[in-house]
Formats: sequence, C-alpha cells, structure tokens
Amino acid sequence: MFTAISELVKWIFLACCGVLYLIGLCLGLSYKESSVVICIYLCPALCVTLAAVCTAMSYRLKYFWNRLSAIVNGGLLLTYVNLTILFWKHYMKTGFIEDECGNFVGLKYGATMEQQFDCCVRDLQTIAHNLGITYEEVNLIVYCVLLTGIVFFHAAQIVFRIVRQRRLKKKQNAENSQNNIH
Repeated sequence: MFTAISELVKWIFLACCGVLYLIGLCLGLSYKESSVVICIYLCPALCVTLAAVCTAMSYRLKYFWNRLSAIVNGGLLLTYVNLTILFWKHYMKTGFIEDECGNFVGLKYGATMEQQFDCCVRDLQTIAHNLGITYEEVNLIVYCVLLTGIVFFHAAQIVFRIVRQRRLKKKQNAENSQNNIH
C-alpha cells in the first residue's frame, strides 16, 4: 500500500513538472526558469493579490461579518506580503558581503534563475529530510496543496461575494419595482 501511494506521489510530481515544462516551452523558458517564475514569483504574488481583493470586497459592506472578514483577510494579506518579501529576498540573494576583516556586512542580490532554482530544491530537500518524507511529497504539499488551497480559499470568497452582491441587487430591484407598482 505504501509503495503504491509513493508511486502515485511520484507520478503526480512528474505530471506537475511536465506542466511547468510545457508552460516554459510556450513562453520560451527552460523548465528551471518556468519553475522559478511560477513557483517563486507568481504563486506568492497571486496569494497577495487575492487577499487584497478579498480585503477590499469585505470592507466595502458595512455588516459585522463583512468587517470581521476584512480584518481576517487584512491580517492574512499582511502575513502574505511579509512572507513574500522574505521569500523573494531569500531566493534573490547570491552571497554575503564582508568587510576587510571578514565580518558580515550584508547580502548580495541578483541570483540567476538557475541559482534560485537550485536554492529552492536544496531548501525543499532539507525540509523533506527534516520531516522524514520525500522531496516530491514536500514539493506537492507546498505548491499543490498549500498554495493552491490559499488561492482557492480567496477565490471562493471572491465568487461568494460577487454572487451575494448580485442577489442583493436583484432583491433590491424587485422591492423597488414592487414599490413603484403600489
């Protein structure tokens, strides 16, 4: 049973790699470049954007639950922004700046796509080792479960609010037309 699940995880991982490879082909990027652009830059940016939209949509309506939702989404937005900045800085750094005595002064930025990809793979391998699971499992958990879950959570909120606003407008229009008849 365990080997069947392990094989399934590897097949899903390979399918995701294939999708990234195809996206890269369409955009004229290598597999590593498309992985970096999508997984390191676009996914976190999408989470930030969706949280910002949810916060704005929640705040517009003056009901208690909407304001509470705005506070929660605003907190998530701040968390995503801070994590995204840390995440991007981590993968953009290329090394350390030292003074003439060898003391740490700062970080060098400007890593190539290949360096960022390799750093991300090393980080995921370290996490996998520490958790006692495979690299493929960590990769799927982070990118397919966690980030996809965040995106769907916020997208569902947006769709719910749009549907709810349309229903409220229909109800208001129906009430207005009833009042105009009487």
